[in-house]
Formats: sequence, C-alpha cells, structure tokens
Amino acid sequence: MPNFQILHNDICRRYIGLFKNYPTMSQHIPGIIERIIAKDFHGQVTLLPYFFRASLPPRSSRQISDETVTTLGLANLAGWIAYRIYDDFLDNEGTPGMLPLAIASMRHCMALYKELLSKKAYALLQSFMDRM
Repeated sequence: MPNFQILHNDICRRYIGLFKNYPTMSQHIPGIIERIIAKDFHGQVTLLPYFFRASLPPRSSRQISDETVTTLGLANLAGWIAYRIYDDFLDNEGTPGMLPLAIASMRHCMALYKELLSKKAYALLQSFMDRM
C-alpha cells in the first residue's frame, strides 16, 4: 500500500476528476477540500478505510484490496464534502452555487457504497443517511 500522502492525494485526485467536465461545480472543489483537510488533523476523512484495514489481523486485512480502500476513501471524502456544504446552509453560511456539488457528491458517495456493501448493509446506511 502506498504511504499516507500518496493515498490521500490519489483519493483527492479521483474526486476532482469526477467533476472535470463540470466547471460550475469543479471551481468550488479546491476550496472545500482545503476547508475539510484543514480540520482533519489525522487524515481520517480520506484515510479512515486504510487505518481500519491496518487495525485488522493480517489474515483479515489481506482480504481487503488496495482498490477497495481507495474507493471507500473516495466515498468518505465525497460524503464529507456534501455534509460540509449542507452544514454551511444549516448555519446560514451557505453559497447557493455549491448546492449542485453537494448533491452530486452525496449521490456519488451513496453509489460507491451501494457497489461495495451488501444489500442489507447498504439499506442500513441508506436509512441512517435519510434520517441524518
């Protein structure tokens, strides 16, 4: 597995790539990523799946591929970006031009989880996210 910074950069690059053909959304991405990363002192937003895998016994951790870890990191980043934008609106600090990015980010986050999780686990996540 690549070191933390390489993995983090790869996840951010993949996220930015999702919106490369959408300039009205992509213009907001560097700023929102900077805001999230500035408060993410231990890299958990992008690297939580990596740390989780590293906490497992070797026999179990080998069953989780690097690609799965990266995809989960991407889903986590997309979810945090959506959450941050929505939270700004709840605090009366939101920028209307960022709402499309929040919506697209949450949709992408949930699509990635739907790919990776069992139907039962995804239904539980979906129920939780709907209540949130």
